[in-house]
Amino acid sequence: MKNSETEDVKINSKDKPELTGGQKFGLFVSYLFLILSIVFVGSLHYADLLPVYIIAMVVVGLSLLYLYTYFTQFGSKNLRRAGTFLSILLCVCLGFGTYYVLVTKGTLKKIAGAHKKTDTISLIVMDQNPAKTVNELNGYNFGIATTIDRANTDKCIKDVEKDLDGSVDTKECGGIDTLVSALYDGEVDVIILNEAYRQTIEDSKENFSKETRVIKQYKYESELSKTNSVDVDNETFVVYISGNDTYGAIADTSRSDVNILGIVNPKTKTCLLVSTPRDSYVELSIAPGQTKDKLTHAGIYGVDCSMDTLGNIYGVKPNYFVRVNFTGFQNIINALGGITIKNDTSFTSHDGYHFEQGTLELDGLHALHYSRERKAFKNGDFQRGQNQMKVIKAMVKKMTSPSILGNYASLMSGVSDSFRTSLSDDEISSLVKAQLKNGGDWNVVSYSAVGTTGSEYTYSYAGKPLSIVNLNQTSVENGKKLIKKVMDGETLTQDECDSLIVNDK
Repeated sequence: MKNSETEDVKINSKDKPELTGGQKFGLFVSYLFLILSIVFVGSLHYADLLPVYIIAMVVVGLSLLYLYTYFTQFGSKNLRRAGTFLSILLCVCLGFGTYYVLVTKGTLKKIAGAHKKTDTISLIVMDQNPAKTVNELNGYNFGIATTIDRANTDKCIKDVEKDLDGSVDTKECGGIDTLVSALYDGEVDVIILNEAYRQTIEDSKENFSKETRVIKQYKYESELSKTNSVDVDNETFVVYISGNDTYGAIADTSRSDVNILGIVNPKTKTCLLVSTPRDSYVELSIAPGQTKDKLTHAGIYGVDCSMDTLGNIYGVKPNYFVRVNFTGFQNIINALGGITIKNDTSFTSHDGYHFEQGTLELDGLHALHYSRERKAFKNGDFQRGQNQMKVIKAMVKKMTSPSILGNYASLMSGVSDSFRTSLSDDEISSLVKAQLKNGGDWNVVSYSAVGTTGSEYTYSYAGKPLSIVNLNQTSVENGKKLIKKVMDGETLTQDECDSLIVNDK
């Protein structure tokens, strides 16, 4: 009896069909698809960019696809092949999908939550000075500004004394203009200067960088003033958009060439961009009651000074900021594959770049020169502000088009190195999820404040009068009205914004 049972078991074992090589490969790819699906869903959860219901739909969809690819391996030969091909295709898609999700999250973590600034302080001598290193500055007379940027100056003096292993002789030279003059006149041998002032100095001394030389630089990081965060999904918020007129590290303090307030109402899906001329003659938030200054110079004292100064003009309190500098501007547009704009008037920039009237395709370099030009226009800064907002709108349009997928990794790399915002990555994720959940197009409109040109002494550079713009108060009040409408949830059209622009000269 036992022998008979044993014989039956062997027979049944022999009758069991064996998997073919094609089936084994198909099942392997199907299992790989399952593993990659789990990894992909995990990356979506980690990135926190999609609403829960969408992730749930993804899970259900991937589960059904897995079951299909698995059970096809036990069907006909053609069905097995179809299942294997689908598994391979889905594995490739999941691999790229996971990569893009992780790159996106990494970029958000890098650009979001900016709350520090970096000041670069230089030891500068005349170019013909024989000194090459800090050690050779022993016995030199150091010129320093009396009050402006004194905190960073005092830090630098301590570090220089550590390098020299001894005290240094300093001479207070008043403002930045008299500090530079003291160096040129030989009253001091070396000056301590915040690099944020360099461009302002070169407005009056064009050859300053050629006639002087940096011995050493010291970098100091400090916290920015805290801003008021809001529920970005449901509350209207104000974003200060700053375009810095420097190349290099985005965190470095510098003048702000672009000064735009973005008023964002998430409920009505309206975004109002209000541009203010960079040379607007205003009272800086750090120096109330003192000599007025150019709006662009506010950036020298940190992005928080620019935010507060601009907010005071329009009676609002910016909640967040976005910063991009020249390097970042070019990198982002090049990563986008260029942008398309409609140019109203043919012009040639002061540095030789020509732009025809009509539709233009611009790469990063040409977009930079297009958005910076003001000397070619009779209305100068006013036209430049309009051109800058054209470029911003074109960038937003390109970023939301499917064409960016081919350069997505390059775009993320360009953004991560050249773009900073005080919005946290959680707040950015929340905005993305809200858009995906609610859908719908945004109504983006723009308005430009204007004024009359002139020349005045400024807080940051008192040596000579500089070109400034006296803001037209009616223009400012119209800007306030538009801002209030967006905050109150009223609809706004571009025609309405255009009708309120004051035709000032």
